[in-house]
This record gives sequence, structure tokens and C-alpha cells, in this order.
Amino acid sequence: MTTYAFPTFTRAIPFTEWQFGQVPNVRSFTSPLSGTTQVADLPGARWAFSLRMDGLTREERGLMEAFMAQLRGGSNRFTTHDLINPRPMGTMRGTMVTSGTTAAGAVTVNISGATPSAFLRAGDKLAIGGELKVVTQFTASDGSGNVTGLPIEPPFRAQISAGASVVWDKPTAQFMPVDPSWRIEYRAPRFGGLAFDAIEVFS
Repeated sequence: MTTYAFPTFTRAIPFTEWQFGQVPNVRSFTSPLSGTTQVADLPGARWAFSLRMDGLTREERGLMEAFMAQLRGGSNRFTTHDLINPRPMGTMRGTMVTSGTTAAGAVTVNISGATPSAFLRAGDKLAIGGELKVVTQFTASDGSGNVTGLPIEPPFRAQISAGASVVWDKPTAQFMPVDPSWRIEYRAPRFGGLAFDAIEVFS
């Protein structure tokens, strides 16, 4: 199995639709007697996206054809970030790492090495120890660049060791296509588009 990076275009990515979200790993049961519903929240929520590209040039079409062919229907994987929000809206930057061990299932994490007296906004994304997370509320670093109890979702799938990297610039996750087959349309006078759905896959 090979992991590729999502293609880079010479112009802004020619997409007309971008949907980015999560597929929670939940199981629900509704009692036929009382009508009450119980929900089991299990580890393993996955990021997913839908992408629609239109007005491709001949070069862009070739780039996407080669990329989709290399994925081999999902036997190979690829990495990408949230194309609409590649960096935090907040001011926090720096060479950040986790501070202390973070347990599997945790929804908060301590960080050091951040920009002093900076902040992250709800909706900002970070890759922490190789897992893509979204910040769930406004959080600021102290004057030394430490962040205590940064709230994130989804919960960590595995224990994260102290000193694990925290990526803020185009944080990625690993994906595979939902549908193994693909086609690129042609609409005169330009090459048309590609509709593409993908879901996060764990190594």
C-alpha cells in the first residue's frame, strides 16, 4: 500500500463544492416497548469529504486522472487537509508538541511551544500525534506558550505520548475513496469535472 498526497494545482483548486465533516461510530437501539433510545458512542469517528471539481483544464484533468488511477480504488491511500480552512483562524502558531501523556478517549490535550498569549477559535483544526482534531471552543495560550486543557473532537483513538507533534499548517488525515470506480466528465469547450467522495482510514 502506498500513500499519496492530494494533487497541487498551479491555480486555486478548481472545485465548485466542498463538504467536510465526520462519520461518528455510534450504535443506537430504540426499545419497541417504551420507545426510549440508547446510543453507544464508540471510538473511531472518521473524517469524510465530498468534492466536486468543474471547469478543469486539460492539464488538471490529466493530473486528476493520474491521481485517481494511482489510488487503485482504495488499495492505496492519500492525505489531504480541509481545503477551505488550511490554517487556524486564531493566531496560535509555533512549533507545538503535546505536554504530558494524553490518554486514549481524551477530549482535551495539553500543548507547549505555542505562540505566547495567542489563541485558537472553535473550528480550527490541528493534527495531534497523527490524528486530525477540531478545536471545540476558544482557547488561549499563556505567556510561555503553554495551553492547558485544549478541548478537541473527536476523542483520541490511541494514547498520545508527551512530545508528539502538533501540526497547524495544513493538518492532514489519511483517506480512501468511498467508491472504487471513477469518471471525469467532458463538457465542451473545456474538460468538465469530477465528483469525489472519500472517508478517513486508519493505518
